[in-house]
Amino acid sequence: MQQSVHLFIRQHPNDWLTASVLTHPRYAAFGPALAPLKEQLAEVVAHELGEGAMRATDCWLDGLERRTLELTLKAVQHDRLIEVPMRISLVVRPLPGKADAYEVRVPRLGQVFRIIGADNIAPWSEEMIRGHFHLKPVETLLPFQSARGERLERLDVTWQAPKSKIAKRRALKRRLADDDDDDFGFDWLRGGRSTLGEVGVELVEEARRGRLRRAAFRDDLVDGLVGVLTGSTATSALLTGPTGVGKTAIVHELAHRIAEGRVPPALADVPVWHVTGGRIIAGMKYLGEWQQRCRQIIDEIRSERGILYVESPYELMTAGSATRGMSVAHFLLPVIRSGEITVIAECTPDGLLLAEQTGPGFIDALRRIPVPRHPAAEALAILEAAAAKLEKQHKVRFTPAGLSRAMDVLARFGDAAAMPGSGLALIEQMARLPGEGTALAREVAGMARMPSESPDDASDESAGDTATQPPAKPSDRPELGPAAAVRAFARATGMSEQLVDPDVTLDPAAVRAWFDERVIGQPAATALLCDLITVVKASLDDPERPMGSFLFMGPTGVGKTESALTLAEYLFGDRERVIRFDMSEYGHPGAAARLVGVGRSEGDLTRRVREQPFCVLLLDEVEKAGGEVFDVLLQVLGEGRLTDGTGRTVRFTHAIIIMTSNLGASERRAIGLGGSRVDDGAARYREAAQRFFRPEFVNRVDYLVPFEPLGQTAVRGIARRMLDAALAREGFARRGVEVTYDESLIDHLMTHGFDPTYGARPMKRAVEQQVLVPLSKRLVAAGSDAAGQTWALSVADDELVVG
Repeated sequence: MQQSVHLFIRQHPNDWLTASVLTHPRYAAFGPALAPLKEQLAEVVAHELGEGAMRATDCWLDGLERRTLELTLKAVQHDRLIEVPMRISLVVRPLPGKADAYEVRVPRLGQVFRIIGADNIAPWSEEMIRGHFHLKPVETLLPFQSARGERLERLDVTWQAPKSKIAKRRALKRRLADDDDDDFGFDWLRGGRSTLGEVGVELVEEARRGRLRRAAFRDDLVDGLVGVLTGSTATSALLTGPTGVGKTAIVHELAHRIAEGRVPPALADVPVWHVTGGRIIAGMKYLGEWQQRCRQIIDEIRSERGILYVESPYELMTAGSATRGMSVAHFLLPVIRSGEITVIAECTPDGLLLAEQTGPGFIDALRRIPVPRHPAAEALAILEAAAAKLEKQHKVRFTPAGLSRAMDVLARFGDAAAMPGSGLALIEQMARLPGEGTALAREVAGMARMPSESPDDASDESAGDTATQPPAKPSDRPELGPAAAVRAFARATGMSEQLVDPDVTLDPAAVRAWFDERVIGQPAATALLCDLITVVKASLDDPERPMGSFLFMGPTGVGKTESALTLAEYLFGDRERVIRFDMSEYGHPGAAARLVGVGRSEGDLTRRVREQPFCVLLLDEVEKAGGEVFDVLLQVLGEGRLTDGTGRTVRFTHAIIIMTSNLGASERRAIGLGGSRVDDGAARYREAAQRFFRPEFVNRVDYLVPFEPLGQTAVRGIARRMLDAALAREGFARRGVEVTYDESLIDHLMTHGFDPTYGARPMKRAVEQQVLVPLSKRLVAAGSDAAGQTWALSVADDELVVG
């Protein structure tokens, strides 16, 4: 079942976010990025809806409007009254069936009331807020001063209703026990639920319900974890290993063993609570609130001999008042050391390094358990077991060749280091392919049955025969073979199927012609771009570094940016796959911190690449960046990864790095008798780069690409391409207007748009001013009469003529 939920989002001064369910504010999450908070809340809300603790009718309210109320409150400071300006968000909606009646919420204060008359909303709300803060210390008001980043967002949740009568009665009993007496029907700040139940998920119960995966080939590691938790020197544990190797699966397998009773007596019926630092401090407004919540968590976990499971030690170290030397990790550390509570944590090697630098005492209190990668045979077996379940769920059939191809494309282009996690995600994508439509299902099945038949061999008659065949039996399942693996990977990453599919050959001459048609007048650049594509297709690029790195050097307007856009179009089918940064904005001290993030926040660079790892990263005017920025770029170019301010490792191994620079563009050397100009552009630019950049930076760049000034022949070809693109715009196509032109128009554009100093950029303005502006006036004047006309463009007496 589908249910929409209102989320109230608040941005804190450190740029972290709190997301809470508007109608049920006790369900809240706190962290540096919104996407994972939504995932957490969706999981919790789905669980609560399924359990009956939340009613679907209470989750979505029609007609909501957010307003901002500005007022001045009086607060106490050193026994004196001072005035504090405030901005508070209100959420207002008209009450259905009641004329001029409204419901008003003050989400940050947990207040909700009804009022008659729209004019009374603001004054009534102001009085409510004044009463809430009446003669409070100024420290109490300060966290509420700013309404920065507050907004409402929609969250769509998929959940399952209880099926059995017993489950339905249990859900009804739980909901009735939880409902309070207010007449709004909200579970608003109700009591009766444990603190752990508010901030965590109990994994043993989840295992009993069949919601957790099992861990294959990890019995020895699970046994080792059990030994750490129950041995003579029982202590807390830290699972360390790369992303995707199965650290979380080991904890889930422990929960399954506890649920099945296959553990030592010390772990019998022990609950395992999955919590995060963000959930622990979510919604905590006042000094000491989150510390009180931590005390309650400690008391509850100690009373039930439970285990706390946290995914990121670094998040615990930065949750709370980390700048004052107190965080959730610091708060928990004494009781972890004393053995009063048991913690299981996990982290990647990079995350471990960051955590050790931030809170070495907390890491030292945990017994480390390395989690190695699965051998290829084990990873394949895990995929086969998961595929068997997916076959029953999606009514499909995986072929052995399909699973083999899935592992192959991950090894060649994906993230083989994250196996089996990355492989499981890929075969889930494969299983969804037939559900996208009957035609696609037939195509996938046909690919599996007839690999030698090309689409051109199919005739209209055969298509008709297929349409008249009897419907397939329920037992007939679409086969997911190698073609499905390639398609699923291409759709998930955006990479061209032609590059991913090893059965498709690449014609270097055709690739070169494709680039030459789009990047005009730069043969050296197009040749190097084609070389890169050939290397990527052959899977010979370094898997531990970006797929390629370029330093484009040359004057402005000669095609450096166009080359990056064209490369993205070829690799990913979309010019929007270019992530562009103007490096002149990162030339000041501390700019590197903006790129990678500090203070528990994501960086500009790491966030964009984490969200879209398969991309072309364009760094314009790289020479204008600050010195610290080059240290960051050295790590990207050399190691292919960065760790952001939240402790997450962002990989750049699927990105192509393109940096542009104007260094050396103004240097022209005269050599030979009579001052004749002879110039080696590549050598000139390399010398300029070596003079300006550090040697280790230049040595880590794969290709230094010279771009020379454009001559008239090149600019003429660019003018033709720009003009063709302009005349193909939607305004002409929608009206059915066909526009042609003769060479006199190209000559006219060359007169007004060719400037050797600025390259092709003046040509774009010339096309706009000399062609599109006059034609737009003609279209507007003609109105509907222009439909279906053919216009022939030419130039006479330096004026555009439309025939």
